[in-house]
Amino acid sequence: MNYRPVSSVYLLESAEIAEQILAATPFTVDRGNLKTRNIALYDTFESQAWSTNHLVLKTSGQLSITDLSNGNLSASCSFRRSPVAFMAQEIHDGPVREILKQISPLRAFIRRAEYMHNEEQWRILDENCKTVATLRLTTLSAGTKKKQSTTVLTLTPLRGYQDEVATIQDAAEKTAKATTLPSLEPMYRNIFKQCGFSVQAYASKPTVRLEKDAPVGQSARRMLRQTLQVLRTNEPWIPKDIDTEFLHDYRVAIRRTRSILAQLKGIFAEETIAPFRQGFRDLAKRTNNLRDQDVYLLEADTLRAMLPQRLRPGLEPFFEDLRKGRHAELRKFARHLSTTHHAAFIKQWEAFLRNPHAVTLHEGSIKTAEAAKTTIRKAWKKVLRHGRNIGQEASDQELHALRLDCKKLRYLLEFFATVYPDNIINPAVKQLKNLQDNLGSFVDLSVQQDHLYQWLASSPRCKNNPETAASLGGLIALIGNERENVRARFHKTFRKFDSEETEHLFRQLIHQKG
Repeated sequence: MNYRPVSSVYLLESAEIAEQILAATPFTVDRGNLKTRNIALYDTFESQAWSTNHLVLKTSGQLSITDLSNGNLSASCSFRRSPVAFMAQEIHDGPVREILKQISPLRAFIRRAEYMHNEEQWRILDENCKTVATLRLTTLSAGTKKKQSTTVLTLTPLRGYQDEVATIQDAAEKTAKATTLPSLEPMYRNIFKQCGFSVQAYASKPTVRLEKDAPVGQSARRMLRQTLQVLRTNEPWIPKDIDTEFLHDYRVAIRRTRSILAQLKGIFAEETIAPFRQGFRDLAKRTNNLRDQDVYLLEADTLRAMLPQRLRPGLEPFFEDLRKGRHAELRKFARHLSTTHHAAFIKQWEAFLRNPHAVTLHEGSIKTAEAAKTTIRKAWKKVLRHGRNIGQEASDQELHALRLDCKKLRYLLEFFATVYPDNIINPAVKQLKNLQDNLGSFVDLSVQQDHLYQWLASSPRCKNNPETAASLGGLIALIGNERENVRARFHKTFRKFDSEETEHLFRQLIHQKG
């Protein structure tokens, strides 16, 4: 069985404290050379590397992935560039790429902080000059000033010398200038804060905890304000074109806003809210083509893999046109975001949400818990009614309409989620999600097929290129087959939703005591 040493970690007021600790013990030190490196930290917008206990570090032409808790190297590869951001798929090295894809396959790794890393490795020797432990002294500096430095001592005993090393541990714990740490995480958190990078939990979904007895109009305003914050957080990143998730979260925030305004009717005066409802509808419409192109390009490898090897090159003209079209759509949308008209619309919306004197109608004074029961029941019954009326053939229009019904119900469940215990709301959401996945797959495949048909019929590049026409024709046929398979699975999926189990879950929501 391999020996796995347990290290002790101490936060020091300064590097000199390490010498003071060792001076209080019978051991001597064999110092290693001081190694100094300039390091750039990369993480996603959602700090996903940090939250999964990883550090993604660029230094001296190397990209390294380090364990946040103990500083040990997980994988590394050559990386000569110093980009503002990069995707996991851009990395050629297998082990590094796979870890990055596990951290986040969709989000870019953005340069979040830069700092100086000084490290010394010491051997701790007993009276017989035998090594009993290793000591790693690490100092991270955000600048040249000492107050912007963080120093940590990591003490690791060699096998069989745990008792001897206990002497050093006692000396460290007795000094007021050394603090025991459970891991290296506090050291990195401190230095990154000094660098201006504060690890924060970005959430695309609002995290407002609603009060059951609060007027639903007040709850709606709180939820809409936080949804607006999500919108504003993502908006400046969209023109930078770092990854597609900024636009995705932006669109979700728009849909959530529109859903609240549509589903909670009667809370606000119609003449007041109508311009905002139309404004968000127009804003969503401006993003539709751009998002469709994003989805296609994200699925490019999957679409290629559907075809035999010899037909795959024929898809490249299609993807090239997609990239050009996407670039044009992005520039067009970025121009809109920079207009005074858009800025004024968002400012007016925020002013409305923050105005304590804005008119709230009678329905807005109903308790949040009561409004939850009424609106969820209505939306749930609508899904059941429309789903049960879908015939065996299940037309495209019927499935698309049911998908929209499910989305509205899903947003209501998410809006009122904190009103209910987790053990009641979460299973209900899970049951609905299974149905949504089926309907979403069908609609996505339909959109893909229609887009391919249009490009095949209208693109001059396709008309003059038999290889591309053959590739697209084959892809359309394969997507069509998969679409029909998803359609065939619809009734079975819907029956699982339209079951006694699901009814029991929704009855619990509807009859939940306040």
